[in-house]
Amino acid sequence: MDLFCDYDSRRLRLYQSRGDSDRIVIQNFGRSVALQFSEVNYFNRIYHCDEKILSSLPVIGAMYQDGPFSVELIAAAGFDFEDHAAVLSASGYIPGTRYARMVKKLGSCEFDPPVSGIEIRPPLPSEHERVLDIYLRGFGAPVTNDAAAKANMRLLFTDPAIDFWVALIDQQPVAIGMLFEQQGLAYFCGGATLPEFRNHGCHQALIERRFQASLERGCTAVVSWAIAGGASHNNMVARGFETVQVDQAWQLGSVANGG
Repeated sequence: MDLFCDYDSRRLRLYQSRGDSDRIVIQNFGRSVALQFSEVNYFNRIYHCDEKILSSLPVIGAMYQDGPFSVELIAAAGFDFEDHAAVLSASGYIPGTRYARMVKKLGSCEFDPPVSGIEIRPPLPSEHERVLDIYLRGFGAPVTNDAAAKANMRLLFTDPAIDFWVALIDQQPVAIGMLFEQQGLAYFCGGATLPEFRNHGCHQALIERRFQASLERGCTAVVSWAIAGGASHNNMVARGFETVQVDQAWQLGSVANGG
């Protein structure tokens, strides 16, 4: 999950450049990368966890215990937390979300026909606020965090490695899809649809456009991850993604989860 970690770390470094350095921590524990952001629960996780992370569990617990959010441990490829469940449980960790890692090679990618009634295009500058609203509503982010989240996320529109696309119904943006490219690999790094427009084909249409954008960027493969068995996972599998691994993340249960 190097690309997933790189993308989240890249975003936090962008946010640090805006002046959030006192609320953001990026720290290495061996090859594992710990992210901490006191404004947004999602970022409080440790990527590339392997057996060596077990000896650092007390330090990690102390690092997150005074913050508003817990921490999620994400396994390195090929590592299984279940083999160390007793050690994790003794340190206050509980089984958390199951994530599916996916990949699709693009060598002979054929595109599905456009979805009737849905237009896909990059957002206009005048639509950037609408895009952020869709992102935050689609992911169910707390409204109290909107101002801080938007101030940071506006920086993403200027990142040349990130593409944004919007799906429009009746000329109104109702869904978004994002793509992050690095060294010939594309990562479908974010997608959200307003709740009232789900099951209209927006997600599928945005997948198709991002396939095209990936090829335009010269990528040879696309990767993504999603909650195992969820709508995003099922849509991507239906479109040809291969599920290469399903991971059980572990959550520190002694700190309140801020959602």
